[in-house]
Amino acid sequence: MENDIQIFNDSVKRTNDNEVFVKPLCDFFGINYKHQSERIKRDEICQSQVGKNRLESYFHDTRDHLTLSRKGFLRWIQLLNAEIVRPELRSKFIEFQANVFDFLYQGNVIKDLQLQDILQFNKEASRLKSLYGRVGNAIQRRNFGLRVCVQSTPEEWADKREKYFPEQKAIN
Repeated sequence: MENDIQIFNDSVKRTNDNEVFVKPLCDFFGINYKHQSERIKRDEICQSQVGKNRLESYFHDTRDHLTLSRKGFLRWIQLLNAEIVRPELRSKFIEFQANVFDFLYQGNVIKDLQLQDILQFNKEASRLKSLYGRVGNAIQRRNFGLRVCVQSTPEEWADKREKYFPEQKAIN
């Protein structure tokens, strides 16, 4: 399963709007990109789902590249014949075709779950910061009391002790 996720992560590159770049998948599976971009433009459903966008981290340039909406991408993937894929990757490509829908759409469920976890972490962090603040103040009071104790004579400390240790009675 982890291998399958890696295949999706290596081959499916998306824009912030969830459009999917065509070229990375073609590159990954050894499919002729030029032929596929022409095929996409000829398909009535795919052509209505075409866009252009940039992905400098992958393409290393600032040109716009062919993208498809998730709907168009799913259509295109299902139209591809596994015979055009590099022989050593055909079985993985067929598995990819079978699972790409879950990857593209379940990602939103995962993001929602991730968002809930982030909110939970923030809530817990706020609670801990509050505790940390109270503990920090208590530590500062104790450290100040320690300095006063060290700097005081035993008689002076006997008078001040109850202020710094109210839970303990002064020793007489």
